[in-house]
Amino acid sequence: MFGSRNKKFGLNELGSVELPSRLESRGVQESAGHASFRFDRTSGSLFMMGSNRPINEQLILTVWANGHRDAALLNTQLAAPERTTGIVWRREGDYDVGEGTHEVNASKHKAWIVTRESAEKHALAAYMVWDKTQSLAEAKRTVDQALASLHFDRPIAEYLRLASDRPAKIAATRRTAFQKLLDEQKLGELKLGGPIIERNGGFYQLFQDNFHGETFHGLHGLGDLPSARHFRVNNSDPPKGVSNWPIVCRFDADTDGWKPDCEITLTAAMLERLNARHLDRTRSYFYAAVFDLPADATETSAPIESTFRCPYFWRALEPMKARFAKGEMVEAVRN
Repeated sequence: MFGSRNKKFGLNELGSVELPSRLESRGVQESAGHASFRFDRTSGSLFMMGSNRPINEQLILTVWANGHRDAALLNTQLAAPERTTGIVWRREGDYDVGEGTHEVNASKHKAWIVTRESAEKHALAAYMVWDKTQSLAEAKRTVDQALASLHFDRPIAEYLRLASDRPAKIAATRRTAFQKLLDEQKLGELKLGGPIIERNGGFYQLFQDNFHGETFHGLHGLGDLPSARHFRVNNSDPPKGVSNWPIVCRFDADTDGWKPDCEITLTAAMLERLNARHLDRTRSYFYAAVFDLPADATETSAPIESTFRCPYFWRALEPMKARFAKGEMVEAVRN
């Protein structure tokens, strides 16, 4: 319909849209009444690289259910400029056209912002593009193309109901997959909010965290070393099939008992359980540690099974313990 330089993009369960193939899908923001699909392109110029990704064009396609038009338009109008300031707006037929300055990583570019609504489709296309990338006429054609090619597989309201149910379904799928991993490690009796389970030198807990939700911690003792002010962890050469070594947690004697040095925040119950094992105040005690989210509904960019960390933790334990025993995993740094 629009030539070989275009590409059909899927819109989850909603349908599809045809856009310039140079754009990339950047996901969707969904609410009870509307959804906004974002597509953009990163400038390839090395001179524009910096702390922020230099986006030289962005298209947002927003759809809404009956009664949610105003909220949908407001949401899109706030997102469409994408770092563009000093915008001067005018109306040109079916289009709202804005001219402003897009600034990213100290680089400034004149930019168009073109929006057009399709009342029939309950959709709005909003497009920001540098004027040296697209002329105003080309920007309008991109917006027209998005709306004309927008195809629905189901009504918008039905899609939004599916979207609202999706996080719970993903969480349930993850829980099932995670439970399978626990069963394989003979940890099937581990329950959310239940007691810590000790198995083969490891301590495991499944609890509700105020920030992360359902959270899994596993710690496995590596051994102890004479206390020192500083230690260095050697994370080079992880074993085959493991991208990185697990976290190393260290416990040192403190005036009030034992002080942990760990990248994850351990629960009071886990600290009490581990501290009961620390008997010599002249030694530092070390553990391999893993943090996992058994029901994280946001982990949708990769297959469910590959988003868990604990399989790599268990795979790395024996090589890690062997390296620790040889003094190759952790060593004191003498000043």
